[in-house]
Amino acid sequence: MSSEEKQSEQAFWETYLQAADEAATVEKYADAELLYNSAVKELEKSDQPPDRLMAGLEGLSFVLEKQGKSAQALEQVGRLLQLKEGPHGHRKPELTPTLVVQGRLYESLGMTTEAMLTYKRILKLCEDSVNSPADQELVALCRLSSLYRAQSKLPEMVLMIQRALKLCERNDVTGYPLKSGVLNEIGRLHELDKSYAAAASLYKLALKVIEQSLSVEHPEMAEQIARIARCYVNQDNPVDAESLYMRAVALREKAAGIYAPTLAPLLSELAAVYATHGKLAESEAVYRRALDIVGKISGEDSFESAALLADIADICVRDGRSSEAEHLLKRSLEGMEKHLGLTHANLCPILSQLGSLYFKEGQLFFAETYCRRELEITEDSLGPENSALLPALNNLWAIYYRQQRYMEAEPVALRRVSIHYSDKGPEHPEVGRTLADLALLYRLLNKHHEAEPLYLRAMGILEESLGDSSPELSELYRQNEELQRELKELDKKKSWKRFLPW
Repeated sequence: MSSEEKQSEQAFWETYLQAADEAATVEKYADAELLYNSAVKELEKSDQPPDRLMAGLEGLSFVLEKQGKSAQALEQVGRLLQLKEGPHGHRKPELTPTLVVQGRLYESLGMTTEAMLTYKRILKLCEDSVNSPADQELVALCRLSSLYRAQSKLPEMVLMIQRALKLCERNDVTGYPLKSGVLNEIGRLHELDKSYAAAASLYKLALKVIEQSLSVEHPEMAEQIARIARCYVNQDNPVDAESLYMRAVALREKAAGIYAPTLAPLLSELAAVYATHGKLAESEAVYRRALDIVGKISGEDSFESAALLADIADICVRDGRSSEAEHLLKRSLEGMEKHLGLTHANLCPILSQLGSLYFKEGQLFFAETYCRRELEITEDSLGPENSALLPALNNLWAIYYRQQRYMEAEPVALRRVSIHYSDKGPEHPEVGRTLADLALLYRLLNKHHEAEPLYLRAMGILEESLGDSSPELSELYRQNEELQRELKELDKKKSWKRFLPW
């Protein structure tokens, strides 16, 4: 190859790498993926040093992970590790940054065993090296603590946290990303345990570390602020959560532009907060903005777009715009079916919304169709006695009751009682309520004697759980009095029949 050809070849891969780095910086990950792929292909054909190809593979795996393409990213990380193990050997601490990425990708693919083995390999490499940096060891300890938490191995989890804290003290770790990373991981464990106040306190400490180490306008601040906001949402504090989400959105916009891929999830969370405290117009506008971003990045028929359509439909339902909600829900269902198939459990919330919408509009045939489909999918996914069946059973009960299809309603009513009894215990108010529904149904089916013990049991449960002054209990007393009058009338008819010749 001539010197001119070599220079041209070098210009190609350098141009591709530089352009890919620039695209990744502004979160244009799809463009960056194409450019990194081109750079890698050119480098594979060239006689450049391995570190150039490593840089391309590292960039490619990064943008693939950012797009949620974990399996493809894992493949590129595997190639990167093979190259690094060549000059460094499989026991060198230089491998640890790549191993951290590999472990994270294993986690995202649900490969917990592989992830734990990878993190343990990092710890072993760090232990065997005298001068190994503390950052990768800290990450491995924190991720192992989370995985042990998920497996309910609490002693092992505590041991990993203690090791991480000691490592911070021993290495005088006070800044970003090490100290903030440890604080975030411990905060995440508190969040998993639903100790949201403790989690928020740790996230705030990590936020101060990031502010001191970087700046108040650094892009990393956006995600840290969002962590605190999520804790506020779970603490039923939407006002403070709203202000934090708005700050996070502003930081993300400034860092990566108004169409940044990472902006859409933040906007979706902000819209949900608006909806929580009744700001429906603001919520819909923000959801639609998130939908616009996702449409430009992933396409209008993407899974993310389908999920956002369902969120907007929910706002339309609450705002009384039923026909618009119906259209959006059908579009959402079509998109979900395209990506998940016709029998996936994640279809059930949309099927439930459609069933409820048609029920309110009096279109009971369509309401029953969607309810039955929801019930079948949930049964196939979770079994015939799971409490997740109750929303569909409740809707189906209401449809049959309104249509006076009492014979078909009976097995549905019995299943409602059985599932509540198994799930919540024999004295729960929901058991009493469903027993009362069954008793009313038996009256309508002229099974008055079977209804009587059900009313007595339902009244006993509700009196014990809700108190004597409960309106529900008063209504049951009234229904039971009606039943007693009906039983007396039946007894009179029976006594007259004895004197009749036919």
